[in-house]
Amino acid sequence: MAIRMQGTWLVRIKSKNAAFPQQFEIAGASAGNGVYPHTQVGEVFVTGTSWTIQIRHNPGSGFRSSQMKLKFPTTSGGFYQFDLQSNDSGGDQDFDDFILTCRTPVVAGDYLIYGAVSDYAGPCLFNPCNRFWVIDSFQQLTQALQVPALRRWLNELYPDRVKEALKPVPPPGPGPVENFVPMMVPAPGELATPLKQQFRILTEERVLAPDTDGKGKKAAYEPLRYLGVKSTTAVKTAAAAIHPDILKRRAELEGAIFKIPFRCDSDPLPNVRVRFWEYDRTAAEKSGDPYTGTGAREYLGSTYTDDFGNYIFRFNRAPEDVVDEVIDDVAAGEDALVQSAPDLIAQVMQPLDPAVVAFETAPFWNIPPFRRVNICVPRENIGIRPLACEGQHIIQGVGNIVLGTPNADGSRTGFGNVLASNGVITAHNSLGPTTECAAWNGTLLLRGCLSNPVVRYYTLEHRRPGGAWSPLDIHFTLPIFIGAFQTNLPVNQGIFGGMPIYLNVETDAGDWLMAYRNIKARLSTDIFPENGPRQIRITGLDAARVPVAGVQETVTLFIIKNGIDLQIDPVITMAGAGSISECGLFTLPEGNDSPDVTVRFKATQFNVPSVGGGFMNAYELSVNKGASGFGVTPGTTTSVAPYTTPPGNRGRSYVPAAGGGLSCNLGFFGTINEPSETGGYIEVQLTPASGGWLDPAQQFCTFGLFLSGSLRRTDGQTANWVSWATPVLFGIQRAPVPTLP
Repeated sequence: MAIRMQGTWLVRIKSKNAAFPQQFEIAGASAGNGVYPHTQVGEVFVTGTSWTIQIRHNPGSGFRSSQMKLKFPTTSGGFYQFDLQSNDSGGDQDFDDFILTCRTPVVAGDYLIYGAVSDYAGPCLFNPCNRFWVIDSFQQLTQALQVPALRRWLNELYPDRVKEALKPVPPPGPGPVENFVPMMVPAPGELATPLKQQFRILTEERVLAPDTDGKGKKAAYEPLRYLGVKSTTAVKTAAAAIHPDILKRRAELEGAIFKIPFRCDSDPLPNVRVRFWEYDRTAAEKSGDPYTGTGAREYLGSTYTDDFGNYIFRFNRAPEDVVDEVIDDVAAGEDALVQSAPDLIAQVMQPLDPAVVAFETAPFWNIPPFRRVNICVPRENIGIRPLACEGQHIIQGVGNIVLGTPNADGSRTGFGNVLASNGVITAHNSLGPTTECAAWNGTLLLRGCLSNPVVRYYTLEHRRPGGAWSPLDIHFTLPIFIGAFQTNLPVNQGIFGGMPIYLNVETDAGDWLMAYRNIKARLSTDIFPENGPRQIRITGLDAARVPVAGVQETVTLFIIKNGIDLQIDPVITMAGAGSISECGLFTLPEGNDSPDVTVRFKATQFNVPSVGGGFMNAYELSVNKGASGFGVTPGTTTSVAPYTTPPGNRGRSYVPAAGGGLSCNLGFFGTINEPSETGGYIEVQLTPASGGWLDPAQQFCTFGLFLSGSLRRTDGQTANWVSWATPVLFGIQRAPVPTLP
């Protein structure tokens, strides 16, 4: 895909080591646009707010995009400089087929940042890309609160957010990840927001004239005058002394954190859009208070990562009137400027919808003029991930779940995942969601590899196993660069011979984003007429739309479109105190602080497929007191039969059958499995796990009943998302103490 650039750059050919003809194209610039062959001599002067550069090669069928790799920039002789390497469709993979060198003068007020964008997952308590300890998600915060020393420190820094996190609130379900403002955690004795830093910049007026013939001969046109930078020095601030008690507390906290396993699994994120903002601190943040994300922002621009997750971004923060005054009113020679270091926030956008924010980083404080800024994104935020083709089979995955080569019975094993012959999926690979014996639900992104140059188009069909094939007529788009701009274009190519035809973008000459060319369909499970196993077939076609021999493959997916029925009966009963409904008030019976509270609830799977398939994952009835959770008995148990008669449990969770994904237990449907259920409802008697409903000194408190449930289902990007019933709230009080007349 095209590499996005900002500002003024000089571009020249460094080397060509390929048999195919090569060229590069500049688009979207104010000056320098055009197509330049590999015989181009000298440097090309390019300038513009935002423009793109693309290397192409001609394997004999016309010029097509090459795969490109950014080398990180260096600074020397008053210039920033980097190489842009490329690999064409020849047999080697060495990225030396055609190399460009780009350079730009180091200018006062300019900032050049670069780095790698990657996702991360696994036992990562903090974001691995920030100098601060940064908590990126609700799940990380929950994990952090399990560390006593860290919990105490977080409660001092973010008391309201810690209190909120301890409530039994529903976690995010499918769709956008929750809007979690990153929590920046300083060590004790450090400011939560570091002081604003300044840089002293030694400048000198210079002249830029590009090399036009590759032999040092300068341009004959009017040279460009600019304010170059000779050196940059941080203006140091006095460090405050740290009290020994603070140092002791810091050592205690660091010791507790370092005992936690920290083994992040990380992969690059190619071809993603990254937006940058300058962040203006709030008054409280300027005084050292924790980051809130509520300060004003100024949009700086955006760029895209290359095919390996690397990026370069340039922006300018010097006010124009100040720069002009220096150039116009100061004689040639040196001068010194003082600039405040900007604070930057990066937003990584959804790969297939670059207008939607997938993740926003915490600020990178006090950015100097030349800085590497790596960006790490929680894996659950990024949605669809780029996955390379593995092996020779065609259908290679659904979403982020990789599928192995099909076996004779239609099952697929490999990469830590098992797709049973009936289409039930067990996924353990870290690249995708983890689930046991799940069905497919939602929008499924079908991945396929059709790099055979003969395959120009393909068809999609579906059927119930043993039934007649029907064409799949769907409409979806994939991202492509047209000139300097990314857009989404439809893959549909109309109807041919009564069959919908789709463009194989893997062999198309367009500048489709490399990382997502193997997405062959976007399938909503709502288009299928029924629940149960569904076979999907892909067939490759040549340029004349004739099937190519041997290019056909089928995959079976178990589809469920049903949800989960979660309900709490609002009428609840307390032993010795009678029954109440929603928002009612119990009065504790005299002499009994822990009477049983009887609750009826149900958690059942809707519309079980006629072919069988209980996909309940878990359900649980829980209680909170005030703003926090409250322990009650009985506890929860597993789904292993035989079930005991309630009140033996207040929840169950799925246990895989022996043999794992190839022999799934599909008999768990929810509370309807219980022997004494009525209409799916079961009854349970709740008692405080310790003590009473009220503390000895309490006269009154509010309580809430919460019922959660989940089905074993996945769209290939998330799995087993949780649903919640409408809660039931009530109060408990002690009998008023009679007053003497």
